[in-house]
Amino acid sequence: MSVVYRRISVALVFWFLFLAVTPISVCRARPLCPVKSTSPSDGAAGVPPGQPITWQMATDGRNYRAVLGFLKRRCFLVRITDGDEEVVIEGSDPQFEVSLSPPSLMLLQPPLDRHRTYRVTLLLGPSRGRRHAPVFTCTHSFSTGCAIGEATRVRIECPTGPVPAGQETAIRVVVSDDYGNPAQNAYCSVRVLENGSIEGSAQWEPQEAQLEREDAGSLLIRVRDTEAETLTILVSSRDTRFGTQCHSEVSLRICPGTPAECQAAVGSPVREGEWWYVPVTISLTDTFGNPAEDGTQIAVSSPGNLLRTGPGGDLVERLLLETKAGSASFQVVTGTPVGTITLSVQTEGYLQTLAISPDCDQPVVPAWTPVALGEGGPAPRLGMAMAADRRSGKLYVYGGCRGSLVFNDLWIYAPEDETWTRIMANGTWPKPLRFCSGAVCPYTGRFLVYGGLYDVSQRQRHLWAYSDAQGWELVSTAPWEYDRYRHAAVVDSRGRLLIFGGLDYYNQTSSDVLVFQLPEGPWYKLDVGQNASPGRTEAAVAYDPSRECLWVFGGRDVRGKLLGDLWQLRLHSGTTGTWVRIDDTEGGPAPRCGSVAFVDPTTGNLVIAGGWDGQGICAEMWIYSPDEDRWICRVLDHDHPLARAGAALAVVTEPTWHVYLFGGRREGNVVVGEPCKLIP
Repeated sequence: MSVVYRRISVALVFWFLFLAVTPISVCRARPLCPVKSTSPSDGAAGVPPGQPITWQMATDGRNYRAVLGFLKRRCFLVRITDGDEEVVIEGSDPQFEVSLSPPSLMLLQPPLDRHRTYRVTLLLGPSRGRRHAPVFTCTHSFSTGCAIGEATRVRIECPTGPVPAGQETAIRVVVSDDYGNPAQNAYCSVRVLENGSIEGSAQWEPQEAQLEREDAGSLLIRVRDTEAETLTILVSSRDTRFGTQCHSEVSLRICPGTPAECQAAVGSPVREGEWWYVPVTISLTDTFGNPAEDGTQIAVSSPGNLLRTGPGGDLVERLLLETKAGSASFQVVTGTPVGTITLSVQTEGYLQTLAISPDCDQPVVPAWTPVALGEGGPAPRLGMAMAADRRSGKLYVYGGCRGSLVFNDLWIYAPEDETWTRIMANGTWPKPLRFCSGAVCPYTGRFLVYGGLYDVSQRQRHLWAYSDAQGWELVSTAPWEYDRYRHAAVVDSRGRLLIFGGLDYYNQTSSDVLVFQLPEGPWYKLDVGQNASPGRTEAAVAYDPSRECLWVFGGRDVRGKLLGDLWQLRLHSGTTGTWVRIDDTEGGPAPRCGSVAFVDPTTGNLVIAGGWDGQGICAEMWIYSPDEDRWICRVLDHDHPLARAGAALAVVTEPTWHVYLFGGRREGNVVVGEPCKLIP
C-alpha cells in the first residue's frame, strides 16, 4: 500500500506543477499582440468621456480562447495614465470587461476629463502578489474629445418658399453635438432680429426625450407684419453642463396673402308673409388658399333686393361685414318669388360678382313669430311639467326648479281672456317636484303630472290629475320599478299615456316605454322587441298623430355623452310597437340635449329646436321631412325664444295651430320664464 500511495503522491505533485507552469507557457507562447483600438480614439474628435472604450485583442488565431480564459483568471492589469504620467486608473476590478467572442477588452465609464491625452497600458501575467512577473506589456494612447450632450450645432429647418403673412408657420430647430447626436443639456432661446414677431413663448428648453421624437424642437411662429418682406430669426443654444454656445440664423421671405376668391353658400328660403328671406354665407380665401383673417371687412350689395345681418335686423341696400373664421353671414330679403340673386362683394380693392340661385324646391320654413302670453305668469324655472289642451288651448304649468328652489305651484293660462291664474290647492296635492312630466287626458280634460324628484333624490312614481271641478287627485301609483325622472310623456290617439326615457329606480337611463291606459289604467310596458332605442335622458320627444308614431332625438346616455341619433317608435294596436332608427340621413343636427320637438300638423314635418351641444345654447331650428328623408336647418337669432335649452313645449291644434313655449336656460346659463306662443 505504501508503494501505491507514494506513486499517487508523485503523480499529484507533477499535476500541480503542470497547472502552475502551463498558463505562463501559454502567455509566453501565444502573447496578445498587438492591442488594436476600435473606439473613436483614431478620429480627430477623440473619445467622448463617459462612454465605453473598447480595444480589440489580436492573437495568432489558435489559442486565444485559452489565453483569454487565462486572462479571466485575473492574469492581467490595466493602467491608465495622463499626459504627466500620473496614474488615473489601475487594476482589474469589475469596471473592465473581457469578451471571448470577439476577443476584446472594454473599459467601462472611465471618469476622464475632456480634451486630454491618456495612455493605456495592458500588462499580461499573474495578478500582483504572485511570484510570476508580467509576461507581456502593450501600450496605446488616446485622447478625449467633445462630450455627448454638448451643444455645438444648431440647425433650423423651415419652408423654402415665401411665408404667408398673418398665417402660422412651423419651423424645426435641431440642436446636436459634433457627432450628430441630439443635445441632452441644451437651453435654446429664439428671438426676432427685425421685421416681425413671434407669438407664444420666446424660449424653448428641450428635454432628451423630446429631442428623440421626430418632431423634436418644433416651433410654431405666426407672422404678423404684412408689410415686411423678410423675417430674420436667431436661435441661440447654450450647453448647461459645459457652457458652450452656438448660434444659427435664418431669414424667411414674407408674401402677404391678398383676397383671391370668395364663394357663397345659400341656405333654405324662408317665407314670411309676402317676403322671402334667403340666408347666405360668404367664404373668403387669400392667395394661399387660407381663410381670410378675422376682422377682414367685406362690403356686400344686391341690386333690387334688401339685405340684413339676421332675423330682426334693419333692411339696407349695402352691408359692411367682418369675417370670422374666414366667413360672414347675412340675409337677402326679396319681395318676389326666389330666383337668381346677384351679389357684389368687395374687400381690400378686390371686387367679385356672385350669382346665387336658392333651391326653391325646398319646403318653406315658417318664421314662428313669438307672441307673449300676458303678464303675471309663473316665475322662471326649468324641469317643470307643462301641457296644453289641444282643442281649448288652455295651458298648464306645474313644479320645476331654479337652483335649489323647487316649486309646487300650479299655473293655468286661459287663451280666451289671455290671463294667468295661480291655483291655490286644498286637501292633497303633489309634493314640490322637478324633472317631472305633464300631459292632458283627451277624455276628461284633466292635467296629468307623473314622476319627478322630490327633495334631493326621492324619485316619484305617482300619477296626479288636476281639474277645475275636483282639484288635485292621486290617480295611480305605478309599480316600484316605474320610478322615473328627466323623462318625457305624451298621449297617443288611443288615449294612452306613454312615458319614455329618463332615469329609473337604479339611476340608470331607461329605454322602456311605460304605458298607462287612460283614464283609469292599467300600467304595463310596451313590447318593442329586441331593437329598442338606447336609454337616454333629456331627449327631444314628439308624438305624430297622422303616422301614429313617437319621434325621439338626441339626449344623454348613462355616461352623460350627448347623442345625435333620430328614432321612430311605430305604435301598433294592442301592447306592441317597433323601433326604427333613421340613420341614413346626412346633414342633420349635431348631438345635443335639452331640445324641444313637435310635429307640424300642416306638413307632417318634425321640428327640433334649441338645446345644448356641449359648447353652448343652440340657436338653430331643424326640420326633418319624413316624406323626403332630409333635414332643413334655419339659423335663429340668439334672442329667439326657441334658442334655449331645457324649455317645455306644448302643441295646440284648435282653433288655430300654434305651440306654447316656457322656461329653460339661455346663453350664459340664465334661467328664464318668458311664456309665449309661436305662430307659424
